[in-house]
Amino acid sequence: MGSGFCSTCGGPLNIPGPTKVSGTGKVTVALPGLNLPPVAPATPGSHPKNPRPRRKRVAVTATIIGLVVALAASTFAVVTLITRDEATAEVYLEAVAKRGSDPFTPSVTNDTGELTNSYEATGSTGDNVVLTVTGDEPGLYGGTRDEQSCDPTKLVEFLEAQPSKAAAWADVLGIKRVMIADYIKNLTPVVLRADTRVTNHGYANGKSTPRQAVLQAGSAVLVDTTGVPRVRCSCGNPLTEPEPVAPAYTGNRWPTFNEQRVVAITSGQNTETFILTDITTGDEYDQPTGDVTIPTVELIDCSVGCTITGEINFKHPTWGLSTLVTMKSGGDFPFGRIRMVVVDENQQVQWSRDWTGYELLAPAPVPTDITGHLFVNFNPGRYNGVIILDPVPGGFRDFESLPTDGGNGYNTRFYDAEATDLDADGQYEIDVGLHDCNTPPCTPMHTIFRWNGRDYV
Repeated sequence: MGSGFCSTCGGPLNIPGPTKVSGTGKVTVALPGLNLPPVAPATPGSHPKNPRPRRKRVAVTATIIGLVVALAASTFAVVTLITRDEATAEVYLEAVAKRGSDPFTPSVTNDTGELTNSYEATGSTGDNVVLTVTGDEPGLYGGTRDEQSCDPTKLVEFLEAQPSKAAAWADVLGIKRVMIADYIKNLTPVVLRADTRVTNHGYANGKSTPRQAVLQAGSAVLVDTTGVPRVRCSCGNPLTEPEPVAPAYTGNRWPTFNEQRVVAITSGQNTETFILTDITTGDEYDQPTGDVTIPTVELIDCSVGCTITGEINFKHPTWGLSTLVTMKSGGDFPFGRIRMVVVDENQQVQWSRDWTGYELLAPAPVPTDITGHLFVNFNPGRYNGVIILDPVPGGFRDFESLPTDGGNGYNTRFYDAEATDLDADGQYEIDVGLHDCNTPPCTPMHTIFRWNGRDYV
């Protein structure tokens, strides 16, 4: 099939390809304006070798066109391209040197030199048709072998330093805030070689601000494993695929801008290697996808294999708005290391604890209650225990619930327990002894601890 991204007709356009006529070995379909080669029937079990993605384009008018083509004496096909009026919308022209409005972060672009070659999306289009290209097309993107076009580490650090921005950034891309570092390390830094339509999401007044935009060729972006741009590096803004609109281009046009050569990039196949074009020499080279090494953020101080298992946002009487981050690193029991870190809104570490020999450390399913206490689950190898932290001036009161090093959490005050609201009053009770029996079958010996304003008794 042929396809195009059409703002007048409301999205992708599909034109059926040749239809085989019974009893013939091949058939040629001749449509005005479309030159389609003869298509031979596929041999059972045969597959094309190393197919290369192809640019797809269709030019349409703003009327309904019926095309009737004779295939045989009694056989014909009808292709109808139906368009509808689209509201005109501003599409902002964003040059390489301009960050644009409402940036999420400072620039994380590295200077890799000026783009000296471009990707030519050839073909004739109508006023409201954008050429679509799959993201895995060889030569669509550029780069250099020696230096990445973006610094993903800085991007992670900037977002981690601003929790509200990080939450909005993650929401645009459909991920959780705690997944940002893992998400970014699977993106690939590249340079656009064609002016590219995107939805660019800025940040203002506590939320994302989407706008339709064209990024100039030469812009540094991060792309996912299907080749779709996901981050603009000069401003840290998350990117999504463009909306179908009739464009009213806004902003200064760069000398090479041609609205009939703007491309929209759609998902290609998941790939492990992109074929990039060196932006200075024009030579092609292989670039592994996600070839991004993000050192552990110093704030978290995890070793290789560290996993952030959760976070709790709360207000501390001394540190103000703060976040408790839980994490685990190392191997399986008994070699795992768990850690809790509290950082304030200025990204300063205010408190931390860590232990070795544990399988789990993560916030409880509902990590706070009306008392303002924080509830964290840990596991030394068999059953969960509960850590309770009461924010008090200068630190926390822990009610003797913190585990000890070396996996000796079995003897903590609230081991084999869970925090649960038995009375449905918004205040947790601690149910201890969920599996307290010697020889099954048996009945667990539940002991319920309730908050009395001073302690759990």
